[in-house]
Amino acid sequence: MATRRHQSGSDEAPRLARTGLAGGIGPALLLPSALVVKAVVLAQLHGHPLLQPEGGLDSEVYVRLARQAAAGDWLLGHEAYFVSPFYVYFLAVVFLFSGSSLLAAKIVQIVLGAAAVGLIFATAATWYGRRAAWVAGALAAATGVLTFNEVLLLQSAVDPFLTALASYLVVRALVTDRLTRFATAGLALGVFVTNRPNALAWAAVLVVLLAVAPFSRKSLLRAAVLVAGLLVALGPVAVRNRAVSGEWILVSSHGGLNFYIGNNADADGTYHAVPGIAPDIAGQVRDARTVAETAAGRPLRASEVSRYFYRRAWDWIVLRPGAALRLFLRKLAYCFNAVDLSLNYSYAYYRRDEATLLRVLVVGPWLLVPLGLVGLVAVPRRTGAHGFWIWAAFVPVYAVSVAAFFVSGRYRLPLLVPLCVGAGAALVWLVEVARARRARPLLLAATALILLGGGANWNWRLDDGRSEERTQMIVRLVDGGRFDEARAILEEARRAEPARSEIRQALARVHESGGVAASLAGRHAEGAADLERAVQLDPESASAQLNLAVAYAQLGRHGEARTHAEQALRLRPDYPQAQGLLDALSH
Repeated sequence: MATRRHQSGSDEAPRLARTGLAGGIGPALLLPSALVVKAVVLAQLHGHPLLQPEGGLDSEVYVRLARQAAAGDWLLGHEAYFVSPFYVYFLAVVFLFSGSSLLAAKIVQIVLGAAAVGLIFATAATWYGRRAAWVAGALAAATGVLTFNEVLLLQSAVDPFLTALASYLVVRALVTDRLTRFATAGLALGVFVTNRPNALAWAAVLVVLLAVAPFSRKSLLRAAVLVAGLLVALGPVAVRNRAVSGEWILVSSHGGLNFYIGNNADADGTYHAVPGIAPDIAGQVRDARTVAETAAGRPLRASEVSRYFYRRAWDWIVLRPGAALRLFLRKLAYCFNAVDLSLNYSYAYYRRDEATLLRVLVVGPWLLVPLGLVGLVAVPRRTGAHGFWIWAAFVPVYAVSVAAFFVSGRYRLPLLVPLCVGAGAALVWLVEVARARRARPLLLAATALILLGGGANWNWRLDDGRSEERTQMIVRLVDGGRFDEARAILEEARRAEPARSEIRQALARVHESGGVAASLAGRHAEGAADLERAVQLDPESASAQLNLAVAYAQLGRHGEARTHAEQALRLRPDYPQAQGLLDALSH
């Protein structure tokens, strides 16, 4: 039976060539269209002040390490990698040939992103046919969060391509049943792991499924060849870690800290800073070691630091298994939720608050999760049912690997690749079923879509980072003296969320800053008007009351100046400037 099944798989090789990247005009049309879309978004966001690699963000660390490597220090110091190394070296190679151009790196990234669309097309064509492939490719091209990540300087920028490449090569191996295909699939999967280490869970499951389903000498050989490909990619990373630090660390040493962040008494499934550890990569490297060594009372190696945080997390899990299970299930739900949990950058802000093409790239988890899951589970495949389930295991396995730690939008990003494939299949199948008036499967599919859609769009009251990103933008505008733009952003935010006191207070501070700047420039009436608005918005602000008093005094409105100076002193009794103004007005 196994021989006949795999022989049948081999017969599919010509069909794979016709429906894959080499066949037809599908990719030839989709790829340039996707590239144009991504290029427009890149042009719109490349110079955005909040997206620059600075301020201690992860992107700053990746760029610094890449420039260090491009300058000749390819081993990058004497410690095991704390961050996933692939993206560092990807940037370094681009910098080497482009003079450290950030724009060049982003251009390469969107080209890879367009290639990912083609790979999604080819994967969908293999399992479901060309019509499903067209829809899957179009959905991928219209998924805004994929394009957004591809214009960032973060490891998630290449995740869509690496996921799609590994996924497609696994499909080719399963359908053609050639050992060389399993070797290339293992190599691609290993490269993916060097960028996203938790993908190692899928690699492990893939090896086991290949070996045992069904078990035979040939199945063991397939699994062994896949492992060999994996080791070719992972071996240099592990050897480098051993050479510079004396420790065998497969990829990077930050797993323990991330596991603790997602599993402790205060964890809620998302990123939160650990007490005593700065919330940036450099601080985590330094402070995690300090915390662990203080607890141990001796110097620790990188692997020992990681194990310290793993132990702390497991201590809590063992002590509170019920709470840990509930938290894990909640994190699993977050992996399939419509909200993109921000880490460094808020996709919600750039899609909704900035005038970019992202506003019309409306496809996202809200749609891909219900459609994708229905497509992967319910829609009949053209070929290779056995191999299909080995490939599709990526979705639950990868989701579990994310939920084991903590969830962010960029960590769960690879899930969207196979979900695009399933969603394309589901849409085509639903149209076919509706045309054939097959009531029962249509009713079952509709029920599943309603339930899955409800779950994907459930309001967990998650923070998408939009408010924080907006605040950062306002600070930049105020620092640059662009008060009108800052006010416009806050007025819009206040209209959208009138009950939020922090928005009203922030708007008051912007009016206050603008009023002070206008007064200092000699535009006293304009300054007073801004300061009046600040006091109206936040009458409890002592500084706004005092600045308005000063503005009134400059305009000769001494009675009103005295009233507001007295109010400032009531709000802050130890306010020497307010007392000084009152004394001056009394003479």
